[in-house]
Amino acid sequence: MDHDSDPTAAGSLADARRELELSRRETTWVRNELEHLTEALQRVRRQRARLREQSEALATALAAELSAGYWRDQESGLGRLRRRDPEAELVREVEASALFDAGWYLRQHQSEILEQRLAPALHHVRHANARRLDPSEGFSTGRYLRRHPEVAEAGLPAVVHAQRHGQLDDGRVLVDAAES
Repeated sequence: MDHDSDPTAAGSLADARRELELSRRETTWVRNELEHLTEALQRVRRQRARLREQSEALATALAAELSAGYWRDQESGLGRLRRRDPEAELVREVEASALFDAGWYLRQHQSEILEQRLAPALHHVRHANARRLDPSEGFSTGRYLRRHPEVAEAGLPAVVHAQRHGQLDDGRVLVDAAES
């Protein structure tokens, strides 16, 4: 049977062609929208990366300023009264440690550190072992204390004990993925 001679078939074919053309237009529109959204997403990702870099730089600068304030206070009246302050010596060791990232630490515990206006290293010295606070992404306080339970009672932050006693697993940094 010839479709041209059957009016029902010709009408159905014309409807199908219209539907197909409509589908093509919608597909083109969706592709264009997808391209625009992809470009917008890329812009947002670039902006997010810039903001992350700025946040890290600001946290590092703020951590340095809080530390400088701590040391200024140590040099003023309080520091002269207690020349060999054991807590200050621990703060000095934590700050000197390659395993302590003051900016990262500040970003992790910013509300508490800023509320108390503490140097990040001082906060770490006072709270790290009891609360299992990591000094950086590369060292797990909790994992170290599980391996060396005697450290929890020694009064030394785990990272200081690890450095003093060479307990870094043949130089590798202890990281516990479950705690990160």
